[in-house]
Parts: sequence; structure tokens; C-alpha cells
Amino acid sequence: MEVLSTEQQQVYFQMAEQLEYEGDLESAEEIYTLVMSSAFDVQDFPLYIENALRIMSIDVELRKYDDAYSLTEIVKDSIEQYASKEQMIIFENIRLSVRHHLQLEGVIAPYERLLQSAYASESIQQIINVGNNLMDCYLEKGYVEDAIVLIESMKYYVEDSDQLKDSMGAFSYWINFYNVYLDYENVEKMHEALLNIEQLTILERMPRLIYRYWAAKAFYALMTDSYEVAKYYFQKAYHSNEHKHLLIPMLEKWLQLIQERQLMQDVIYFQTLLIEALKNKVMKEDNVHRGRMIAQMSNVALERKMHIDRLTGVKNRTYYEELLDKKWHVTQYTFAIFDIDRFKSVNDNYGHLVGDQAIKWLASIANEWKPFPDIDVVRYGGDEFIIMSPHPVERMIDALESLREYVMNQYFLIRDTGEKIKLTISIGACYATDEAATMEELFKQADVALYEAKRSGRNQLLSYSYKKEPSKSE
Repeated sequence: MEVLSTEQQQVYFQMAEQLEYEGDLESAEEIYTLVMSSAFDVQDFPLYIENALRIMSIDVELRKYDDAYSLTEIVKDSIEQYASKEQMIIFENIRLSVRHHLQLEGVIAPYERLLQSAYASESIQQIINVGNNLMDCYLEKGYVEDAIVLIESMKYYVEDSDQLKDSMGAFSYWINFYNVYLDYENVEKMHEALLNIEQLTILERMPRLIYRYWAAKAFYALMTDSYEVAKYYFQKAYHSNEHKHLLIPMLEKWLQLIQERQLMQDVIYFQTLLIEALKNKVMKEDNVHRGRMIAQMSNVALERKMHIDRLTGVKNRTYYEELLDKKWHVTQYTFAIFDIDRFKSVNDNYGHLVGDQAIKWLASIANEWKPFPDIDVVRYGGDEFIIMSPHPVERMIDALESLREYVMNQYFLIRDTGEKIKLTISIGACYATDEAATMEELFKQADVALYEAKRSGRNQLLSYSYKKEPSKSE
């Protein structure tokens, strides 16, 4: 993939911002990733950091905490060197949120310190964002008095800031405001929160949040209206969220309140709903979360995660460069470089998002093609890939040719339009026999072979036997 121009980066970034505003977080994340990758290629670290922060925020919103954790570890050095003060607050806020949800450390004291930094920065957005996360921690721990002090101190910023009037920060603030006073059954404050939530259009853009509004309506109705009205709102809340494990605190609070009011006729029904939600949580934890997190939080697994290309899922350039640092010498080894022929025309004719889809498509083919399990497929950059194989050329040359032929005989399907197009690849290979070579030496000579394959008409494989370059003294 060619590097995006400054104008293209800006266009794609604005497109991602609009998708994020409209609530299409998955599509926004895909485009932010494209811009982040392009920014890294040209060493535009401010843009790289901005897009990384957007991606991590989306991962947290989508509860992809393991992905967010890995990205915080990958970008933290760049944050320390190049981030603005506000970006450092955003990063630390995300990092603490992730570590809190993964139960890696107690975060109340670090959040309190970070909130002071947010106040010092005078960034209203960051004061609210950090304050909301600290509020969640207070409520989770039962520190209700601390929560009330914080919620009232933040109110001025939420009510008087135009930039927050329809933001996720404002929505989270009023939900927290409501929950603080729900514990005290302060219906006036609860009503105040509901009125402010109803003025936000964010619920239209992000319908996945609507269950929290209906739940708030239900608890308020339970204290001010008939039980049947409250029950109606509560059922709307329950059925508007397919992720039932997220409803456990709501169900527990509901059962507590209806039992206190001696509304026993539906207790068994709601207990059944709670049991189903708990089963949903256990299933997710046992089958996905616990197993993945135990593995991914180990140092070895984290290192592996940092070696994976975010777009394609194959190994990344960092993995290859760390091998270079080891300065290994290899024999009976095959090293190949390949890329898509005339890839620039794909980007020019169909756009960079389709170009990214083509890169993912090719990576998937190469990953499935591997004739031996110890072969590494590495995305070097853009549409260029490396194959590193600890096998002699006589075992690899036919396999490389089969990869080229397979790509040539397949159609690449453009997702949005359904159009099918033909793509081809050129491959340059260099192989070491009995004379030892470094990875860097093999790369250089394979790159020459790739250049010659392109010059000779493309859609072909060209291989060279490794020849040691004469030293300068020779």
C-alpha cells in the first residue's frame, strides 16, 4: 500500500470521525487503523498518536480490553516522546480504564492524581472523561459520599460547556449522576438526570446505549408511578440489550427494590432473568475472557501480540527487525519478498479502503498457503510481504510458484460493490545453501530479484542463490 498523502490522511481521518460520531465504531476503527499505519510509515508521530488514541477509545467502548491493553503497550514509548499534555492525559485515562476492567491493579489513587492533572490542563473534555471513570470506581467500591462530592464538582463543566452537550462524556456523566442519587432514592435528582439525558441526541446515534435510559426510566417510575409502568420500562431495557451479562447490576438492583416494596408477584420471573444473565457472564468468562486474558497478560503472549500486524494478523515488521538485531547466520534457508502488481492502480481506482481489503485478502492466502508450519509470513509494509523459511530452495521453489499461481487464479471480491477483480503478485527470492548468510543479506538480494521480476513483466517468480558481497578491503 502506498503511503497516504497529507490530504488523503485528513480526508480519511474526517471520514472516521464522522462514522464514530454516527456510532459505527467498527468501521471508524478500520479507517483510523489505516491512517495510523500510514502515519507510522512516514514517521508522522502526532497523527500516529491521535489515531492510536481513537482506536484505543473505541476498543474500550466495545469492551475489547485485551486489544486496548496491547495497543497501550505498543504506543507508550511514542506517547512519552511525542504526545501533548492533553494526549498524555487521554492515554493515561484509557490505560487506567483498561487495567481496571482487567483487574490488573487498584486505580482509584492513580485516577485521583490524573483528575488533578486534568484540572490543571483546563481541558473540560478530559476533566469529564477522567471524572466519569473515577466515578465508576467510587460507585463500584461503594464510596457514595466521595461520588457525590465529585459529581457535584463536575456539574458546572457539563452544564456550561457547549462542546459536551451531546457527547459520550455528557451521557456518562448524567448516568453516573442518576446512579449516585438512585442509591438515596432522591427522585428530584433522578428526574433532573433523566431530563438532561432526554435532551441528548447521542441515543439516536448510538442505540446500543438506549437500555441504560430505559432502565433509568424504570427505576424512576418505580418510585413515582405505578409498578406496571415501571415494569414496562424495565422490560424494554432488558430486551434492548443482547449482551445480557451487562444487565446484571441492573437486575440485582431491580430485584432489591421490588422485594423491599413487597412486589413479590414477579420476583421469580426477574430472578430467572438474572440467572440467565449470570449464565451468560460465566459462559463468556470461562470460554473466552479468562482463558484469553490469562494467556495474553503473560509477558510472552504480550510480546507475541506486539509482533502481530493489526491489519492482516500476520507477523509485522517489528518482528522481522528484532530478528535482524540478533544477527543470525543461516544456511539451507529461503527468503522471499512479494507484493501486488500495480497495486497503486487498485488504490487509485477503488480507494485505499479497498486497497487495505486486498492486503488482508493476500495475507490470508499466504498464511493458509504455508507448506511448513515453521515458515513465517511477515508484512513488511504496505502491500509488501516477506516469507522466511528454514528450508532449502529445492523444497520451497515449487511452493512459492504455487502461491503465485494460486493468487493469479483467484478473484478478489470488493466487499461494498460485489465487483470481482484479478490481482497478481511478483516474488523475488534468495536462498542460502551451505554458505551462511544473515537475514539482512538475504533481504537485499531477494529485493533485487523482486525488482527484476517486476522489470521482466510482473506476475513471476525470480530466485537467486546467495552470493556473499566482497568486503571493502577486497
